[in-house]
Amino acid sequence: MTFYECLGRLCKGFGNTKAFCDIYRDNAIYTYEQFFSDVKRYMGYFQNCSAYRIAIMGAGSYEWVCQVYGALAVGKNIIPLDPYQNLTNLTAMLRYSEAEMILHDEPDAEFEKAFSKELHLCYRGYIKEQELPQNQPLLPENGTMMFFTSGTNSKVKGTIIDLERFWNSLEPGIPIWNEGITFGPGINGEQIKIYIPIPMQAIYGSCMCLLYLMQGSCIYFGNARKFVTELIDIDPHIMVGVSTMIQILLQVKKPQNLQMVMSSGGPCKEELYQSALEKGFEIRNIYGASELGGLAFNKCGKAISHLTPLTGNEIRIDEKNVIWIRSANRMLGYYNMPEETAALYDGEWFTLDDLGSWNEDKTFRIEGRSKHMIAMENGAKLYLEEIEERLEKIPEVKEAGILYLNQKIIAVLVVDSDSQAEVVQNGIREYNRDQEFQYKIAESWIRKEPLPRLELNKIARKVLEEQYLDKNERKIP
Repeated sequence: MTFYECLGRLCKGFGNTKAFCDIYRDNAIYTYEQFFSDVKRYMGYFQNCSAYRIAIMGAGSYEWVCQVYGALAVGKNIIPLDPYQNLTNLTAMLRYSEAEMILHDEPDAEFEKAFSKELHLCYRGYIKEQELPQNQPLLPENGTMMFFTSGTNSKVKGTIIDLERFWNSLEPGIPIWNEGITFGPGINGEQIKIYIPIPMQAIYGSCMCLLYLMQGSCIYFGNARKFVTELIDIDPHIMVGVSTMIQILLQVKKPQNLQMVMSSGGPCKEELYQSALEKGFEIRNIYGASELGGLAFNKCGKAISHLTPLTGNEIRIDEKNVIWIRSANRMLGYYNMPEETAALYDGEWFTLDDLGSWNEDKTFRIEGRSKHMIAMENGAKLYLEEIEERLEKIPEVKEAGILYLNQKIIAVLVVDSDSQAEVVQNGIREYNRDQEFQYKIAESWIRKEPLPRLELNKIARKVLEEQYLDKNERKIP
């Protein structure tokens, strides 16, 4: 069954039920029938479009979803881009993805110069109403999406997700993620309202949107920077967010209808879970990754310490405590990276290098990474070794070690003499200019003492952390 057919059955089933409310267009309402009709018209445009690899940039909105779904339903490869990314990162992503065309909800002169003149891309605003063909025969075909893995931007990596897998990967999670929530007529006869203030350019946001559309909910997109005000105005039953949003939410008055916050991207600590319950809502913490071809492959119970595989997935933990997954819903591969893709597989088994162990109740826990990755509080992923490799290219730096303490990235850099410190700090400033705020180095410690090492020459991070905390003087770039 094609994505078009799946979407058609879904929208026919819910008919004139509200599908979207656009808070930035005077709370305009769009029903499921209208949504499907609009997607079909966009299909007509994209079916006649010669570009195959199409980047679509913009905030989460009804228009964004219609254009993305319309292009996907006629077999295009869609590359969702975050409008808040800086120009350097966007340019790197577009080069890597080999995009042929980019659509932007708010075209920008600086972007046009970079994308049109330097990358020779067709750069333009979203498709206009007058450009949409009417009553055109359609040839539905499943497209694919490219979601970029989060982390530093020194090495762009995009996962290719098949639409059939994308759709099917959501269904096993529905009864687990939404246990205790009534969909359809909803609570006291009211339709369930879902508030999504996170970027749709991440697989998490896109999956949650489709997941709740599949259950007849009404979607409200929002702005993460304004989520507290929007949350109070909308008063949803469910909010999609990350743990840093929940921490802020605990400090304000809870909206009357809010029952649940879906959280992903980082672990939900037990104390955060309990604080939410005391406030009057529950956290459903999800563990997953772009490489798994869907939102997540398992559910966190009350915390990250008790995970349960979803139906159709198998888990094994090897002698080195690495977690392996067997699932039909994994990605097709990293784009143009066959070696990196192959390195994740052992026959039908797939790993993201998470370390774990079994609990007595047959659930399992995640205990870290075999590679040095940290899930930051805002849901982003921090790859320590990538940053260290970049910093070791700074002239005069002999060694670089990265720590993540108190939500700050700290660089410990080894030099031969104190006179080299200024050169090194200039290198850190130059590195920071290319990074998003969350990946900037907040503090640095420039020293002559070599970094502590373990076997195989790996940095002894616990020892380095203790050394950092014991020292008296800090140098801030």
